[in-house]
Amino acid sequence: MKHIVGLLLLLILGVYSCDKLPQNGDLDGMWHLQQTRNLNLAMQEDEDVSEEQIYWCVQLDLLQIKSKKRVMYRDEATGRNTYNAFCRFEHKGTALYINKVYLSFDVTDSLLTNPDTRIMEPYGIVGCADTFHIEHLGSKQMILVSDDKRLVFRKF
Repeated sequence: MKHIVGLLLLLILGVYSCDKLPQNGDLDGMWHLQQTRNLNLAMQEDEDVSEEQIYWCVQLDLLQIKSKKRVMYRDEATGRNTYNAFCRFEHKGTALYINKVYLSFDVTDSLLTNPDTRIMEPYGIVGCADTFHIEHLGSKQMILVSDDKRLVFRKF
């Protein structure tokens, strides 16, 4: 009987040890971008972008940004569209550093290297990297603030 209980316990531990545990706390998960605010404008008003269906999906050190309605980028040379980008990031305390942004196509990814690119601006990222202060992070809402914008998300 002891052997059976031991084997069952070992089997259960083996199955659960294969899962990746959340390392980012409440940041992990799927976030729906609800509002944006341009902090550089004299009249700072929230813009409702919830209908654009922009999602930030966070797991481990990978952030996927996807849009259900808007083509993120069209590669004119190949005629391919992408609705996805993948970002590498660091989450330290109340800071979120997005280090690298890759546009994701069906067969390949393309690293953004131009700091002046505007491709990711509708999705909340300026250039090819960005830094955010986490103003609020709860189980249902997240507010990120950078030098020039404020992003409000709800957990999906």
